Formats: sequence, C-alpha cells, structure tokens
Amino acid sequence: MGAVARAARTSRRADVAEGSD
Repeated sequence: MGAVARAARTSRRADVAEGSD
C-alpha cells in the first residue's frame, strides 16, 4: 500500500487513506 499512501499523501485524503486503508 506504499503507492496508495504515497499518492494519497499528496492529496488531503492522505489521513483517511492511511488510516482507513
């Protein structure tokens, strides 16, 4: 999930994606 967290980090969903996913 590194790629997902990395992409989400750029967006405001970083907190949600990292916590949810």
